[in-house]
Amino acid sequence: WARFLVGLTLALTLWAGGATPAFAVAGTTQVGTGTAASCTLQSLNSALANAIDPLLVTFNCGADPVVINVTAEIKPTTRTSITIDGGTPGLITLNATSVRILNQASVTNLTVKNLTFTGGSAAGCNSACGGGAISNPNGSLTVIDSTFSGNIATGAALGPPSGGAILSAGPLTVTGSTFTNNQALAGNGGAIHAGFATIANTRFSNNASTGSGGAGRGGALYAAPGIGNGIAMQIAGSSFTGNTAGDVGGAIYKAGSTYVHSFSVANSTFSGNSAQVNGGALALGAAFGQGTIKVTNATISGN
Repeated sequence: WARFLVGLTLALTLWAGGATPAFAVAGTTQVGTGTAASCTLQSLNSALANAIDPLLVTFNCGADPVVINVTAEIKPTTRTSITIDGGTPGLITLNATSVRILNQASVTNLTVKNLTFTGGSAAGCNSACGGGAISNPNGSLTVIDSTFSGNIATGAALGPPSGGAILSAGPLTVTGSTFTNNQALAGNGGAIHAGFATIANTRFSNNASTGSGGAGRGGALYAAPGIGNGIAMQIAGSSFTGNTAGDVGGAIYKAGSTYVHSFSVANSTFSGNSAQVNGGALALGAAFGQGTIKVTNATISGN
C-alpha cells in the first residue's frame, strides 16, 4: 500500500510536470464549449485575446457546420504568431456583412487553416483599401485548405480598392484553397492583391475586377510591387476558370517592376477567363532591370 501511494504520487507529479509545459508550448485556446450556440464572435475574440504567444486557436462547436456572424472587424492585439484552425474544411464559416472579417495589422505571423470566409467587405479606406476577408498590411500570412467566397473590396478614397478577398503587403503563402465569386469593384485583384506570394494547388473561379483606366486589372490575382520593392511570386498546380477583368488580365495581371523581379506559373490551367482590353488569361508587364517571367507546363484554353 505504501509503495502504491509513492508510485501514485510520483506518477501524478510527472504528469503535472509534463502537462503544464506542453500546454504552454502548444499555446492552445478554444472557441466554444461543444455546441453551435457557444461559438460566437464574442467567444472568438475572447480566444484571440489570450496572452499566449505563439497562440493556437481551435474550435469546439459540435459536429455540424457552424456559421459565426462577424458584425465588426476582428483585429487581434499585438502578437508574434497566431494560428486559427477550423479543424475540418467546411466546418467553420466566418460570415460578415458590410465589414472586413480579419485585420492582421498587429500580428507578425498569421496562419488561417480549414476556414471559410464569406461576405467580407473592405470599403471607405484610403490608398491601401482592400482585403474584404483578410488585410495583411505588413506581416506574413499563410492560408491553408481554406475557402474565400463572395468577399469584396470597394469604395477606396485614394486609388483603386485591391484584393476582394485578400490584400497582402507582406509575404503570402496559399495552399490547397479555393477563391470563388470575390470582387474588386473599380479595383484590382478580384481575389488577391499581393507582391510576394507562393500559391500552390489552389482554385480561382468566377472572381472579378471591374473598372478601367488603372482599375479592372487581374480578375483573380493582381501581382504588384510595393514601394521600393520588386515582385516575387510563384504559382503552381493551380486553376483559373471563369474570372473576368474590366481592363487587362482576365485571370492574372502582373504589373511592371523596376526592381529585382521573379514571376512564374507552372503546371496550372487557365480556361474561360476574359478581359475587356487584353490578356484574356494573363497580362504580364515588363520586368525592367533584373528579372524573369516564366510560364511552364500550363494549359491556356478558351480565354
